[in-house]
Amino acid sequence: MLPLTHSRAHSRCAELLNGSTNHSFAKTALIHAAQQGRDDVAMLLLADERVNPNAATAYGRTAPVLAARMGHENMVAILLADRRVVAPPGLLAAGAAALTKSDNDDDVSKAAPPPT
Repeated sequence: MLPLTHSRAHSRCAELLNGSTNHSFAKTALIHAAQQGRDDVAMLLLADERVNPNAATAYGRTAPVLAARMGHENMVAILLADRRVVAPPGLLAAGAAALTKSDNDDDVSKAAPPPT
């Protein structure tokens, strides 16, 4: 049996992976990676079957949508390549470029995406 401290640490890791916290604005590690354009972190997380790639923020935004809004086209491709990801119809129809426009959402950084 794991000591209590290890049990708590494991529980906290599970919360970060899947967003199962009591905080109303909790984001998963995958959502953070998607917003920051961290392809390496996203690929590592997606390799773990326990990670829920369809988890959403309190505003209903999923990792592919947030990656697209931040202009991270490679991240969007990585996320959509995962068989578990349910892509929002608007993302596929409009393309990543259409979602990069700011609409005053509180859960997306106000900084403009870096030039490509």
